[in-house]
Amino acid sequence: MFLFSKVSKVEYVELNIVQNTELRWTILVTLNYAFLDFFYNWLWHFDKLSLRNNIIVIAEDKQAFHELQNITRDNIRVWLSRKSDSNSKAALNFNSYQFLQLMRERPGHILAALQESTYVLFNDVDTVWKSNPLPYLHLNDSVESYDILAQMDGGGFCAGFLAFRKTNRTLEFIKEWGTRLRLKRGKNDQMIFNELASEGFAATRIKGLDSAYFPDGQKYFQKYSSEQRRNVVVVHNNFILSHDSKLQRFEKFGLWNL
Repeated sequence: MFLFSKVSKVEYVELNIVQNTELRWTILVTLNYAFLDFFYNWLWHFDKLSLRNNIIVIAEDKQAFHELQNITRDNIRVWLSRKSDSNSKAALNFNSYQFLQLMRERPGHILAALQESTYVLFNDVDTVWKSNPLPYLHLNDSVESYDILAQMDGGGFCAGFLAFRKTNRTLEFIKEWGTRLRLKRGKNDQMIFNELASEGFAATRIKGLDSAYFPDGQKYFQKYSSEQRRNVVVVHNNFILSHDSKLQRFEKFGLWNL
């Protein structure tokens, strides 16, 4: 005699709701040619989680765009930045002129993605998803109570992992973010984002994600114990400069799979 546990119709409905809720998220990543390998490393971990979300990849230079044409998957669309620059294919130094030029395009990329989807998760390619982050965006109905959810970075918000719900407040915030980036050329995207957040611009509701699950690179690589690292959902390889240094650190912690 075989015994089967019964699953009620209510539980099936709840499971479907959770799955449909997660699938409505579009993942947005941007990259130049120098960081193609980081994108493929991120994608390897993404695939390991068996997620089926749509992904928009924006190439900042034509060489990266052409390389990405080899991807033939229904859930991945590759766009070429309208301001693609052949000079952007090098690994850029943090806060260099070329780096700041690329960062100025970020708000426009996010606005373009929000024309396609009500829910957009912007994700730097120097991240690794150890587990599925999407359910965490819905804890205590967070994404419905706020306009933007953000990883914390030191004492402020990180502009490299941002979850957006399309509301009038969100759209106003992003448009002003882009405007100020063009006007204040000595400041990077994260500085302007936090400036707007501290002003309460457009009454936009922004919530920081729990650093126990979404830590910055300094916490994860330098401060967290092995036990704390096991609970982390998304590893962000920031608080370190240069492509090669990031790659070596991922390798050291077993997070590089190319």
